[in-house]
Amino acid sequence: MNLLKKALKADEKRQKKKIFLNAALSECPKNVKKVLASNLNNIDAEGKVPNWLENLNVENRTYKQLQAMYLEKRDNRANKCCENFNIIEKLACDNLAKAFENNRIKKKDIFVCVQPPTGAIANLITVMAFCKKGDTIVSMELSQGGHLSHGSPLHYVGDNYNVLHYGVDEEGNIDYAKIEQLLKAEKPALLIAGASSYPRAIDWKYIRKLIDKNSPTTIFMADIAHTAGLVAGEAFPSPFGYADVVTMVGYKTFCGVRSGAIFTFTQENFKLIKRKCFPYIMGSPIASLIGAMAVSAENACKAKFKTIQKNIVRNAQIFEAELLKGGFKTAFTGTQNHIVMLDLKASGLNLNGEQAVNLLEDNNIMANKNMLPGDEKNSEASGVRFGFTWTAQKKYSEKKIREIAIKIINLLQQK
Repeated sequence: MNLLKKALKADEKRQKKKIFLNAALSECPKNVKKVLASNLNNIDAEGKVPNWLENLNVENRTYKQLQAMYLEKRDNRANKCCENFNIIEKLACDNLAKAFENNRIKKKDIFVCVQPPTGAIANLITVMAFCKKGDTIVSMELSQGGHLSHGSPLHYVGDNYNVLHYGVDEEGNIDYAKIEQLLKAEKPALLIAGASSYPRAIDWKYIRKLIDKNSPTTIFMADIAHTAGLVAGEAFPSPFGYADVVTMVGYKTFCGVRSGAIFTFTQENFKLIKRKCFPYIMGSPIASLIGAMAVSAENACKAKFKTIQKNIVRNAQIFEAELLKGGFKTAFTGTQNHIVMLDLKASGLNLNGEQAVNLLEDNNIMANKNMLPGDEKNSEASGVRFGFTWTAQKKYSEKKIREIAIKIINLLQQK
């Protein structure tokens, strides 16, 4: 126990000392952490929110009214004592729907599943809900900006489905022509858009148009794990109103809890998601994560959140400009989100990604290595991925962002 306490204390100090430029990280707010450490950890809520509550508008209901309704109608969760958690899970769903509604789709038409504890599990549930084993899936290739869970050969999806990939064109934009070609020729069951290391905007509307024109039966899945906060904060294009299903996580740019969520926009599709979530893949949901997601989504509806999101993009653009000014090259130059991708080879640096991030870590700067187009193995990755959520949460000034970029330039040039 003494060793555990020391490790926890050391990491608390580490997080205060280091400069976090990891694209997948954010600082969890105090009001979210409070719920994570609450007595919700004592709840086993295997099952689902009861239908009578799921379809209820709770905004104008009092707690006393909801408890009276529970005593009358109950729920079918295996373990009782879930009358309060039912409300909490319902609020998590409603708060997320509110955070992402826009002029194309309103809160009442957004159906949310908050039980997946990770984004990868949310993606797997979605794939299984809409595809049979062996079906064709089209997604972005990993080294071109996609994600492992979108069908890498190393992942369950790549091992059990016929996954075909698109990437980027010669100008570094998503290859929409390739997407259209695959839609025409293959009529895939599912098309996945969204990326983990692609810094430019995604034209969700155009992808919707391509699907409707070339393969109307294809389900359009948008994975916004990395950009959820930017989408909610109106700092990045939203797939809501275009995609058939959207997956996300509550951390990264969403600045909240490490948990996942799935959005659908018809009752039929929502039933498919719920059925595959429980009991097909999951058992009991993690009540504390769902409670924390309710708070995370509530935070995302505040003006302060939008300011952070706009500053995330601004910080990334300032940083990239400084790298370019220093003679470095970036992949997909012209970031429009939280990500900057340093191309070590194109920058003339005699370092691979692993060596570069180790050097930065030794100097209190945290980032991660990343594959770039042309890389064949992650161990030989030639990119470094930087992200700017943490810096925006910490209110780093433009001057400080520039100083960090200059420090990185000097460190890498010395090797």
